[in-house]
Amino acid sequence: MSDIAEGLRPQVIVLSGEKRLTIEAEPEETLLQTLRRAGFYLPAICGGHGRCGKCEVKLEAGALTPSEDDRRCFGADGVQAGRRLACTAYPLEDMTISLPENGEEGFVAVNYFQSTGGPYWEPAPVAIADNAVPLARQIAGADSRALTLSALRQCAELADFETETAYVYGDRERVLYVSRAEMTVCGVAVDLGTTTVSIALVDLAKGGIVRDTTFVNKQRAYGADVISRITRANEGRLAEMGDVIRAQIGEGIAALCADAGVPPERVVTAAVAGNTTMIHLLLGLSCAGLGHAPFTPGALDLVSVPYRELFGGDIACSVDILPGLAAYVGSDITAGILYSGLHKARNSLLIDIGTNGEIALAAGGRLTFTSTAAGPAFEGGNILWGTGSIPGAISGASYEDGAFLVQTIGGGSPTGICGSGVIDITGEALRHGLLKANGKLDKERAADGLLIAKTDEGQDILLSKRDIREIQLAKSAIRSGLDALLHNAGLAYDDVEKLFVAGSFGYRINYESAVAIGLIPPELKPKVSLVGNSSLGGAVKYLLEAGSKAEMADILALASEYHLQKDSYFSDAFMNNIHFPK
Repeated sequence: MSDIAEGLRPQVIVLSGEKRLTIEAEPEETLLQTLRRAGFYLPAICGGHGRCGKCEVKLEAGALTPSEDDRRCFGADGVQAGRRLACTAYPLEDMTISLPENGEEGFVAVNYFQSTGGPYWEPAPVAIADNAVPLARQIAGADSRALTLSALRQCAELADFETETAYVYGDRERVLYVSRAEMTVCGVAVDLGTTTVSIALVDLAKGGIVRDTTFVNKQRAYGADVISRITRANEGRLAEMGDVIRAQIGEGIAALCADAGVPPERVVTAAVAGNTTMIHLLLGLSCAGLGHAPFTPGALDLVSVPYRELFGGDIACSVDILPGLAAYVGSDITAGILYSGLHKARNSLLIDIGTNGEIALAAGGRLTFTSTAAGPAFEGGNILWGTGSIPGAISGASYEDGAFLVQTIGGGSPTGICGSGVIDITGEALRHGLLKANGKLDKERAADGLLIAKTDEGQDILLSKRDIREIQLAKSAIRSGLDALLHNAGLAYDDVEKLFVAGSFGYRINYESAVAIGLIPPELKPKVSLVGNSSLGGAVKYLLEAGSKAEMADILALASEYHLQKDSYFSDAFMNNIHFPK
């Protein structure tokens, strides 16, 4: 791959917006690895295997031998124009490249969730007596609650007795903040997803969201799904990937606090929910047991970690990592169950339609959960023109007068297709005969793919034959998981009282189209209840509501895993559900 003489390193000049940086390429290193090492982010949702076409760069000067994957993705004209995949390019000489805007900084995610009740962090006024009783003992009260170190220091400052009353913030077990007057004291809730990360800064006394933010998980540079991330971690990238996400979350929290004018000492608690792989990467836990049967996690239980050990900075609270259920059903689902109240429901389902396809069923006083590997198609991955929920992404479509009419996020010109658009387009193609139940396109009207729209540059945005196959596999995985889980419980779809749909993707999709492609059965459509970001909502509820920790323990006690891969019913259902409904 490389004929570079020892001691010599090609110089790569990188142009990114207003930024210009020169970096050295290492021998046997792909351009993607070089860029990643220098802090540049490029999505590589196939894990850097030259399949997804998302890590595109443009060669501005110098030479970069095109790969077969370059020719497949960009064609002769694109290669001639300098388009290259960073993951298959090996810098052998000095060059200048530019990085196109991928739009992911503008990722639009759903952080919607309804308030689930009042806070229990009301400040308790405590009279301060000028006597020999230690201030900490006076603040702790008859319950002898423990004081954090920061609360202990705040307590000691009251020794001037300039005030007769202190305001104490905490829960039944701990005192976390002590002040001379009532003020805003906050907690931080984090939903750590494979694709996106959402953070909410929560007013613990009033129960409201002070600020929130969502951004793309930059671990996407290592692959779109958890299997890719596990593989990269087990190849020696664990520390690197952990550093990426810890830095992102720490910077995100610091930015929220700064924007809200909340000083670090007033952030007194935090909770993180996420799938099991993301939690392992966050904590730097080996993923060796996650990649093969019997799929043994390093940890699933509730863990409390000092904030600074994870995220650095000036915040001094503890971070509670919420408990997960299994290797592929994590604390995001535990939090979602807590938030939705599924554990108190009868014959009801919770589903998060994403790369992992987690499903939980409440029936007969028990919770049964499972996961099905849907892959990243519903998040724009492994789709030729697929993209995340960014401005310009086609999010909906209709077919009229022989052409698709599209709606885009933000209302601007189309740049790609996000997951909800993929479902709408497929549903419309089936309804109008462009696509057959077996997944084949009508030869006369769409032999080479479905023309959906054109970019401002005149490029055809297509849904290809390969894309349709990815959609078939993804929708069959989800639908067959639902089929098998209910069959295992002895229930029919008519028995289901409610279907809670979690996540950003589930919030946006057209359920007429979801039924049309066979993603969900028609019996469940009128029973859909959109709960939005239930993982973040559950983390917020955990921070705010008394008894949430005990309630989460109850959920764990009720829950048991149903292993799809051990049930031939699932395998048969998967093959039957590959076809679209007629």
